[in-house]
Amino acid sequence: MQLTSGVFTSTQERNSLGAVKAVTAAQLAMASDTIYRVSLDQAIEAMRLTAADMSVKYKETSLSVRPHTPL
Repeated sequence: MQLTSGVFTSTQERNSLGAVKAVTAAQLAMASDTIYRVSLDQAIEAMRLTAADMSVKYKETSLSVRPHTPL
């Protein structure tokens, strides 16, 4: 990961936070007693509904567009 002037760029910071969340979710899942309260299909459906409700201005990453930063 390349640093810019010793500071993470917003994309690097966002990716780092996403990685931390993924590792934490994996650790929680592996620590469970294999009794799942939410099925995979339910989780995927919840993510689909959330994305459908989300304003397009928050979807810059999925649209391959750089985030707008006001000057």
